[in-house]
Amino acid sequence: MTGAVRLRSRRSRPLTPTARVRRLRRRITLLFALTSAVGLVAMAAWAVRGDDVRWRDQLDRTM
Repeated sequence: MTGAVRLRSRRSRPLTPTARVRRLRRRITLLFALTSAVGLVAMAAWAVRGDDVRWRDQLDRTM
């Protein structure tokens, strides 16, 4: 292939077992943080939506 650029990895030697564990733990921590953040946003949106429905019902009853 002409013109193709082959990307080199940052390390030319294979990772040690300790480095693999650290990388895996970092990825798991990041995944947990992202899913927790998405869950919190979803729960907040659900709570606001539910509160909005109740508020409208109360407004309809008073009028």
